Amino acid sequence: MLRAVLTTVIALPFTLLVVLFAISNRDSVAVSLFPLPDQLVMPLYLLVLPLMALSVLFGALLMWVHGHAARAAARREGKRAEKLEKELASLRVSALGLDAPPPSGASSARLLTAQP
Repeated sequence: MLRAVLTTVIALPFTLLVVLFAISNRDSVAVSLFPLPDQLVMPLYLLVLPLMALSVLFGALLMWVHGHAARAAARREGKRAEKLEKELASLRVSALGLDAPPPSGASSARLLTAQP
């Protein structure tokens, strides 16, 4: 519910700004690339808005690629933490002489004081 409201609060003004920009910039501009002989005449908003959208997508792609190392490290550390938790549970079982691992949520202090 909150996410939908927040999305609407952000998307509605942004959409309104894009529409106002398009309405305000309907003048035609000539676009040409230096080595090519042709010119492309189009409204200014048809030039600017797609370039802005491509810039946002390109920036998102760069951030995703840049974050790859951090995501890989987090995944690696998560696997290491799981392995260490299993090892700790097996060491607790062997140290306490129990046949089964402690129930989830049991603290080590309670296990150590519960020795016969």
